[in-house]
Amino acid sequence: NLLQRFDSISVREQQLYGFLETQGIKADSVVLDPTLLAGAETFEGLTDRILAPRKPYLLLFTLCHDKRARELAVKIAHKKGLRLIEMISMDESPLSKEIIATASVTRFLSLIRFADFVVTGSFHGTAFSLLFNRPFVSVSSDMSAGQRAASLLKSIGLGERFILLNDIEKMPESDIDYT
Repeated sequence: NLLQRFDSISVREQQLYGFLETQGIKADSVVLDPTLLAGAETFEGLTDRILAPRKPYLLLFTLCHDKRARELAVKIAHKKGLRLIEMISMDESPLSKEIIATASVTRFLSLIRFADFVVTGSFHGTAFSLLFNRPFVSVSSDMSAGQRAASLLKSIGLGERFILLNDIEKMPESDIDYT
């Protein structure tokens, strides 16, 4: 009810736009995530080469551990001769007794910027891979969880870079033409 009082509403993904319509709320537009609007230059200054491995590596970045994403990353890393670096953004369970620290913003951005390949289950992993012109695939266990990344990639003609983890044989073989 409170959303109906707004003069204008913008959303970041097509799915939310459609959902609002089903609720009788008219969104004006689908807009880019602010990280993409800011541009690579904004974030390059926050990176430091020393925070990333010197030897070629594949970065696996997921929001939580996903066995199928890790299996795909291992397969790609082996095929490309890359060392595998795995980073998750949160522990498996908020009830876990063990606390696992995540990377700082600078380390997170550096690991993506200097990766030779990125496998990510995160929208922002996808966005920063694009901003830093990295070769990557964006993965998800189901379409609803990966909707933001899938929508973004489809809108820029890179829809094949989004892979459902139960359909990994559709791994794109071509490089991304960032020109």
